[in-house]
Amino acid sequence: MNYLKRVIRSVVYSKKNTILILAIFALLVTLILSGISIYSAAMQGAERLKDEVKEKITVRKEQTIEYAFRFYRDFTLTNDDAEEIKSLDFVEKHDVLGYSNSRGLTGIETFKSEIQQEEFGKNNMMQVFGSYESASLAQFTNGEVELLSGRHISYGKQGVIIVSADTARLSNLNLGDTVNLDTQKPNEGGGNIELEIVGIYSLLKESSYTQSPMYNLENMAFVSPDAVFTLNGDNQIYSFTLSVDSI
Repeated sequence: MNYLKRVIRSVVYSKKNTILILAIFALLVTLILSGISIYSAAMQGAERLKDEVKEKITVRKEQTIEYAFRFYRDFTLTNDDAEEIKSLDFVEKHDVLGYSNSRGLTGIETFKSEIQQEEFGKNNMMQVFGSYESASLAQFTNGEVELLSGRHISYGKQGVIIVSADTARLSNLNLGDTVNLDTQKPNEGGGNIELEIVGIYSLLKESSYTQSPMYNLENMAFVSPDAVFTLNGDNQIYSFTLSVDSI
């Protein structure tokens, strides 16, 4: 009698396990099918996006990048890296972002609020951004500034600069004039550089004027990358952006 009870319990237990296993299997199949459906929809969306706006990758300093063809490197970004990747077949175009700061020479006067005048005195430091395509820089695309006159910096141009209308007014500068920026890294190989003004920008929003005048929106200088490399004494860049056909 006890043996018969054990047999019945075993059959019932096995049946429950079978039902549970079937339920888990059905759930897994459902999840897999859902995943395939989502992936398929995502891939279709990616293809449509790629057709409309292409793919864009931004790589910043100290990041690691790996492509399918096994180009792998852990690097402090340099312009040589950008040029090497730019030569790949699937890369349509690229841009770099270099950064430095400088004190304008030859009579350049930067904008300072009254409070900044009192606190910092004659401080003519500027933030310097180097790019092959100045129109694509965040300051222009996010609504902080706009080109007022002249032209943007484009690939292949060297020795050029865009300054603010305030800097131009205070320094009596016009399109076509040349200005000199001095390096803050003379002991690291940096050098001064002479640049031609090709553009003048105006502000679309007001600066906060709560920090050093160098961080005022009026006191930015947009330059061709060669200027940043000269000021810094190396060809390191902060980031580069690639527009590609496919990855």
